[in-house]
Formats: sequence, C-alpha cells, structure tokens
Amino acid sequence: LSTTWHFLVCTVKNARATQATIRALNRQFKKNNWPVEAVNWRHAAGSTALYLYWMRRIFNIGILIILAAGFIVVNNTLVITVLDRLREIGTMRALGASKRYISAECMLETLLLTGIAGVLGCVLGVVVSHLVTALHITFTNAFLIQLFGSEALVTGVTGANIRSCLELSVVLGLLAWIYPVFTALQANPVQAMQGAK
Repeated sequence: LSTTWHFLVCTVKNARATQATIRALNRQFKKNNWPVEAVNWRHAAGSTALYLYWMRRIFNIGILIILAAGFIVVNNTLVITVLDRLREIGTMRALGASKRYISAECMLETLLLTGIAGVLGCVLGVVVSHLVTALHITFTNAFLIQLFGSEALVTGVTGANIRSCLELSVVLGLLAWIYPVFTALQANPVQAMQGAK
C-alpha cells in the first residue's frame, strides 16, 4: 500500500457555497466509487490548524464577554446617575420639559461619555500596540508561532480598527441609554420633586 497523500487544491467563486460544494463533490466521488474525499482547508491542514482555529474562537468569545461586562457597567452607572437626578428631572418635567427633551439630554450626556471613553481607549490601544511591538517579543514555541502567525509578536492599529472601535462605543452607549431614560420618564414629576424614588 502506498502511504503517499495527494492533494488537489481548489477554490470556489462563492465562499458561502463552500460546504455545499464539498458535499456535492463527495456525493459524486461516492457515486463513482472513487477513494477520494473533499474537505475544507482546515481539515486538510490537520489537527493543529483545527486546534488553532478553536483557540481563536475561544479568544473571540472572551472578548465578547468583556464587552458584555463593560456594557453592564456602563448601563448601571447611567441608571445610578439618572436615579440620583430624579428630583432634577421631576422639576424639569413640572416646569414643562417634554419627554423628548429629557430623552435628548440623557442621550447627549451618554454619547459624550461613551465618545470620550472611546477616543481615550483608542489612544491607549495605539500606545500599547506600539509598546508591544517595540519590545520585540519573540516565540520559540511552534504552537505560539502558528497561533500568532510569526516568530515575533507584532501588533498594529489601522484606521479601520479605530473606526470600528469608535462605532462600537457609540452603539454600546446608545443601547445603554435606553433603560436609564425609560426609568427617568416613568418618574412622576410631583413625587420626583419630593425626592421619592
């Protein structure tokens, strides 16, 4: 028996149809009784590539958990701020301020906070990225080299990264704004002026 592996590398025009193409090819191979199999590039690369793929997925899930925790902290901070200002909001409502005005004021404050935090976060990210690259951290472990795609840890920040981070901070700010505003608008102006919560 020959233990030689032979590969034929193909690309598909529509990347979304990759799995359907693989299934169609395998059906045809089975129909013709050909001892070949179509697989995607991760399976063809072996278990190491699959392991690295799942490690990156786990890192991405970790980042999502951190974002969710940040969202909860921002939301709680905004709720506490609104509850501390119920008397002020009630007085404004009693003097004729509309719900739309109160909503706009809370939204503007939230956007200012998240916008400033987003800009500071991007600046800090750029500084840390340059520092990490300047330290010339190198790897000797083969797994780490494959995980990071290089023998040295090189980080970089692009304009697209910064734009995405700023957009994300604004979106999180707008989402975090909804519940505090809802809480503020539910307050009875007379009770709020009296300090009831």
